[in-house]
Amino acid sequence: MRSKLCFNLLVAGVIGAAAVPASAQVVYVASSNGQIGKLDVLTGGYTLINASPGALIGGLGFHSGVLYGLDSGANLDTINQTTGQATLVGPTGQSVSGGWGLGATNDGAVYMQGDGQVSTVNLTSGASTPLPSSLGFATGSVLAGDPSGNLYIDDTGNGNLYSVNRSTGAPSLIGTMSALVGQTPDALCWTDGALYAITLQGGIYRVSVSDASAVQVANFSVGNDGAIWAAASNYSATTPEPFTLALCVAGLGLAGRRMRQRTK
Repeated sequence: MRSKLCFNLLVAGVIGAAAVPASAQVVYVASSNGQIGKLDVLTGGYTLINASPGALIGGLGFHSGVLYGLDSGANLDTINQTTGQATLVGPTGQSVSGGWGLGATNDGAVYMQGDGQVSTVNLTSGASTPLPSSLGFATGSVLAGDPSGNLYIDDTGNGNLYSVNRSTGAPSLIGTMSALVGQTPDALCWTDGALYAITLQGGIYRVSVSDASAVQVANFSVGNDGAIWAAASNYSATTPEPFTLALCVAGLGLAGRRMRQRTK
């Protein structure tokens, strides 16, 4: 009887772990009407955090657990993740009249794009230092970094996706996000182990960083919330639910104990 119980717990734990669906991949977003919210890139579900955060944010990026924003006045701000309120850090000194974006990688730096120039940003003062090379196009308005230290940017004028050299600022064409025909990519974000593009029209696409091929996974209803201008994830890992883990561990532990008893 006890061995049967151990076996049942073991099976239930293992099957439960395998059966848990993928967790929601929620990222922070800034919209064209000035809102700060959260967006599930797998379903398109949106949750408003703050309708008036105090600054019009067009770029978002995480660094060491802190959410930063780049606003329409070319200032660096911190964004409270609970209230959505923006707090000024300082001016970047760059122009953002033709499009702007913010991105972070795991190399310890935060990068901004303003009018075709990629720069590093000082998180204490907000001051930026331009990288040697310009992008060669001014319509690239969004940046995204991944946990491996890669930096990506898109050209919203034609849907081209580029990788960006973090030392020189020079872009290298990956390909054209042709699946986004008729839509304008306006936010890039790395989450769920992949790069996602969110368009002005509300399409949410998972994008290959090898060839820029894209597959639509969800749709965001723009409506009164406005179009998504920026998105950022803290690279949080997807894990099984705590109860499932506990059940699996309990099953394994009891099964192991029973096996030890049988060998005595």
